[in-house]
Amino acid sequence: MQKIKSRPFKLRFYGVQKLSSGERYQLNLRTLDRTYFAKIGEVVEGYTIAEYKENFVKKEGRKIDRSMLILKKGGNSIILPKGKVKSKYERTALLVSLLDRSKRVVKVNDQFELKGQAYKVIDIKTDRVLIQDIITGRKTTVIPLSAFDDVKSKDVERDLLEPIEKKRNAEILSRNEQI
Repeated sequence: MQKIKSRPFKLRFYGVQKLSSGERYQLNLRTLDRTYFAKIGEVVEGYTIAEYKENFVKKEGRKIDRSMLILKKGGNSIILPKGKVKSKYERTALLVSLLDRSKRVVKVNDQFELKGQAYKVIDIKTDRVLIQDIITGRKTTVIPLSAFDDVKSKDVERDLLEPIEKKRNAEILSRNEQI
């Protein structure tokens, strides 16, 4: 892994309008180029307005609005706190293969292939990426390239190549058995 970036969410939840016909929720694009007024069930920028949770707390004698709007897209829920920017919505990682020097930008749930093996990105943290071999289910933590400085290159090479060589050997044995 070479680099991880956090991308802020594109919508901000700014307010609630209480009308005789029901509530409408004010959403602004992060760039402030556009404002939407939507009701529960309506779709804004590909996200369905799913639920509004009103929440007020008292702090030092003041009433603080901690309400939130819940959006849904696919099977994912996104919670937008009222009046705040959701700054860390989606992380992407730049993965660099030490085997063939190929580079790819990935996000959670992306699938990719490396030397004939298929992987899925399970999670991206600030300092590592968790991937899973789709066939075996084996999970591997990918750390930044700089973390390899303290590790002997032969150990790294062995750890990276061992699963690939095992798969190749199994394929060769399988072909020999068919002959």
